[in-house]
Amino acid sequence: TPAPNRTVDTVTPAIRVEIQNRDTTLSPGTVKLELNGKTVVPTITTTAGGAVVDYAIAPLPASGATNTAKLSFKDSLASEVSSEWSFVVTYRSLDPANRRPGPGLQRGLKVRVVQAPTGSALANDLQRAEDQLAPNSTIPAFYQTNAVLQLIDLAQDDRTSGFFQNETLVPGLDEGLNGTDDFAVEITAWLELPAGVQRFGLVTDDGYKISSGRSPNDKEPVLAYHNGGTASETFDFVVSEAGFYPFRMLWYE
Repeated sequence: TPAPNRTVDTVTPAIRVEIQNRDTTLSPGTVKLELNGKTVVPTITTTAGGAVVDYAIAPLPASGATNTAKLSFKDSLASEVSSEWSFVVTYRSLDPANRRPGPGLQRGLKVRVVQAPTGSALANDLQRAEDQLAPNSTIPAFYQTNAVLQLIDLAQDDRTSGFFQNETLVPGLDEGLNGTDDFAVEITAWLELPAGVQRFGLVTDDGYKISSGRSPNDKEPVLAYHNGGTASETFDFVVSEAGFYPFRMLWYE
């Protein structure tokens, strides 16, 4: 693995080969692994039936590029056995052209909330949320509000979910006045990130979408999303150069 001609989506790609003894057996110390024409040093574990070859690919190859691996070894008759195959590794990454070298004038995350009148029974999907947040939305708005928060740990009512310790009510919600459904939230910010693989996580009800483009308002490219229902998940992406990157998060109930 990866199997020949396969595409794998991961930020931690690895090669794994199982060598099985047949009429002849593996000659220890003769295993050689090459990746894209260069010899690499794998971990070789001998087994009762042969050996297992493992190699964590580093540095990360370019996303979408074709990689070629070649494994060779000699058997107990001194005959060379080899196999060559190709595969593609893909992963999400941020464009370093979109970064800023330093922070802005105000620290925090901008939060915009739009709620429809109670009983609107809006659709449970991302497109509805985008339509609701649009400047000239045809969805009636009971209220709209803007805020700057230092922490995004929002709840739709006063019940404690138990996931985090600092839950606060979504800005502007009033359960007694208009209920706590049929709202959409847009969160934008410049986030300072170091170079390397990053992991973001969300616990949300209902869906969400996170994007990072040229500005905090850009809806593309999308890094991760969940359309409808609850989500408790993480996603990984790569930052090639440290800096402040623009992010937009859409969340709705």
